Amino acid sequence: VTELRDAVSCPFQVYGRLVLKLRAPERSKGPWFPSPREIGNLVHEVFQHIFERKDVDWSRPDSGVLVAEARKDLAALLREKFPEYEHLPVFLAVLEEELGMFVSEGLISELKWMKEKGFRPLEVEQKRNGILPLDGASMPLRGKADRLDRDAEGTVRILDYKTHTGRTKY
Repeated sequence: VTELRDAVSCPFQVYGRLVLKLRAPERSKGPWFPSPREIGNLVHEVFQHIFERKDVDWSRPDSGVLVAEARKDLAALLREKFPEYEHLPVFLAVLEEELGMFVSEGLISELKWMKEKGFRPLEVEQKRNGILPLDGASMPLRGKADRLDRDAEGTVRILDYKTHTGRTKY
């Protein structure tokens, strides 16, 4: 999804990233704070663990239980991915709370939308290949969606999480 959007808005951006292997510089809040990419990866992993669960009744998910599980998962991932923070307990607690609120707000919003619209998780972090038909021609596509949801009528929703704007977008 991201590559297709970027190819339409700026083909050189895709060329630079995929062919020339250029990367934008990471911006962090400080020397100890995780980079935006690291934060995005944490959020992705937490959401992946939540939405791949098979024991949840997605027609009426218990947001309190899922938010608690997401925060617990986030705390464990922070300690696993950043063991150097263990000697900074106050910083770790503040980081855990700040990221925990971010994850909680995004998850609550997403669960509410899914319940209202009748969507259920179908697949998480799955790679796909396909062909996009275009007025007498076709274009091969490949990519990895962060999540695919489906409703009772069979409509599929493709999600590409974005955390770099300060809010997760869908």
